[in-house]
Amino acid sequence: MEEQKRRKAEYRSSIRSKLLIRNALVSLMREKPFEKITVTDIVKRADINRGTFYAHYKDSRQVLDKIRDDALEEISKALRTAPPDIIIENPEPVLTAVSAFIGKDRSYYRMLVSVIGVGGLLKEIRGIITEYLGQAECVRNAED
Repeated sequence: MEEQKRRKAEYRSSIRSKLLIRNALVSLMREKPFEKITVTDIVKRADINRGTFYAHYKDSRQVLDKIRDDALEEISKALRTAPPDIIIENPEPVLTAVSAFIGKDRSYYRMLVSVIGVGGLLKEIRGIITEYLGQAECVRNAED
């Protein structure tokens, strides 16, 4: 029982640390270009020690990659709200949902795009759509 409580506390602490790191990086990106942000900047802004940072990430790029991956996962969830056949016939509702999701934090996505580029973000989104539609095609072929 004590061991379970300890693991839960460590898990909550880990989640909290990662959130502090993420928020610190996003905050710093509002002030200066990503390339000029150091791990020292992040740990000072997050008010954590370097060891905590390095327990979760190897560098600031890895934090940014995690932020990007989380954002793309949310976009993927928005995409998957409709069956693939409907997306092909009428993509507007899904694109509207993705647009609304991005619209909730436009400044954040502008920063993300400034670092990975519009082409990079669109390539990632295209990959998500292609994968989703491809999985649906495999299911349809298996059913036939």
